[in-house]
Parts: sequence; C-alpha cells; structure tokens
Amino acid sequence: MNGTYTVHEKYNNPGKNTNFDWDVAVIKLSKKLKLDGVKIAKATFVKPGKELADGTNCTASGWGATREYGPPSANLKSTFLAKVNYTKCLEDYKTYLTPRMVCAEAPISRFIRFSNICRGDSGGPLFVTSTKEVCGLSSFLYDCDEYMPAVFTNLADPGISEWIKNHTQSEN
Repeated sequence: MNGTYTVHEKYNNPGKNTNFDWDVAVIKLSKKLKLDGVKIAKATFVKPGKELADGTNCTASGWGATREYGPPSANLKSTFLAKVNYTKCLEDYKTYLTPRMVCAEAPISRFIRFSNICRGDSGGPLFVTSTKEVCGLSSFLYDCDEYMPAVFTNLADPGISEWIKNHTQSEN
C-alpha cells in the first residue's frame, strides 16, 4: 500500500543531535483501510495530559528482533511492560530523556524476567493493557537490554498529541 509520511519538524535525529526528542510521524495511506473492528480498528489514544501511574501494566508490540543483533521477526510479537517512574528512567538515560518521553520495562517475577522491545520495533505501539489506549510509540533503548527500560514517545504529552491531531484531521 502506498502513501506519504510527515515527520515532526522538531525531531532530533540522533545522526544530527544527541537524542530522539519529538520522535513521532504520521503516515497517510493512499487508500482508506476497511475497518472491521477486529483485525483492523481505529486506535484510541490516551487523553492529552494524562499521567500514567508508575507500574501501570502496558503491552508493546512490533516486528523487531527477538534478541540483540537478531533478524526481524516474521510474526507480530508483543511483550508485557510496566510504566517506569520518570526519575528512575532518567538515572539510566540522563541527557537523552525529555518530558515528551515515557519509559516502560519488563516486570520482574520471582522466576523470570520477561522480554523487552528491540531493534525494528521503533514506531510500534505501547498501550495500556487494561484499556487498550495507545500511550506511547517505541523510540529507543540501550542494546535491547531487558534490564533497562525502553523509551517511548509519550502520546499524552500535549505538544505531541496536538501535533498528531493537526496532522491527521480529515481533509473532507
């Protein structure tokens, strides 16, 4: 399917700068999708300004690698993550983290530490598991490390949500 895309004009590409601030884009498809409500449905975003509680159960999905330097997955995968306190995440990512980002990490159980996102998952959704509201877009992490949080563009940030709204309003 063909289409066009628009990248946020304030995006700090790491090839040029030091972080992934304003890491968001929209895609406009050349044809409308046929929504069936099951396999293809509209996404519901969290409300602008909504602060997720630390520890909120989330799910991330994508076709990224399932291990560091591995090939992309042939199948859509998902993993359970928990929203991380911003200050705790700042300890790991110092100058890379901005207020337009939210962090999530694999929950820890007595027996196993679960997985994380990885390369190739960028742009994929992070959603609140209980409500299915999309709250983030996969942005970056350090070496697919399951022991460090993954960083997502925060869709509840008013600047991010307003930009998406302005670039997705119907042209009819």
